[in-house]
Formats: sequence, structure tokens, C-alpha cells
Amino acid sequence: MNLTAGIGALFASAIADRWGSKKVIGVSYFLAAVCAFILTLGASTLAITYLLVGIAGFGAVGSTQILNAFVTKYYPPQSRATALGWGLGIGRIGAISGPILVGFLLSMNVDLIWSFYTFVIAGLVAVIGVILTPSKKGEIV
Repeated sequence: MNLTAGIGALFASAIADRWGSKKVIGVSYFLAAVCAFILTLGASTLAITYLLVGIAGFGAVGSTQILNAFVTKYYPPQSRATALGWGLGIGRIGAISGPILVGFLLSMNVDLIWSFYTFVIAGLVAVIGVILTPSKKGEIV
């Protein structure tokens, strides 16, 4: 997961320079959500499982590096540090609360599959957030 996140971020950054960060981030989050959902269906082979986990890793973790660059391009210089701090802070809250939520669900004897569904839902919310972010006039974002 982390290997594909690192390698994927390198390739995706080059693609983002051509097509725009917003598109690449949205597609990445969507791929992460789709792969997490497909994992709940049960993969036929271990190789397919690794592939799905790898794509999910890129989409959930690797695309964050592109999101940081997007934030620095999106906000004016006088508020970039604040915007990036808020973005990373909210991200850390999600990274901390996600496992806590899954632990809570498991302690309530909720089916284990819902631990995947929570991440699918989070990924779809991220996609919606990216889509709803207005583009800046005259700039590829």
C-alpha cells in the first residue's frame, strides 16, 4: 500500500502537471473508494488483492501529496500556510478517527465488512469535496 502510494504519487504528479491537480486527485480518491469496495466482494487471487490494495493505497495516500501541491496553487501566498495547515490537520483527524470508528463498530459486533465501507464512504465524500471545489479562473487546477 505504501509502496504504490509513493510510486503512484511520482507518476500522478507528472500527470497532474498536464491535466490539472483537481482531476487527478478526484480520480485517485474515486479509484481508492472503488478498490476498497471491490475488496469487500472477495478477490479471486492474492495477486488481485495486492493490486486492489495497491491502487487503494495510491488513491488514499499517494494523492495526498498532489493535494498539498493543489492547496499551495489554489490559495494566495498570504494564506497558503494556513490553508495547508488546516488541510493537513483535518486529514490527521480523519486518519486518527477512522481506526477509532472501526474499533467502535467492531466492539458493537458490527460485521467486519463495515470497516471497509467506512473507508469507501470517506473516499466518496472526498471525491465530492474535490468536485465541489471551484476552479480558479484561467488556471488548470
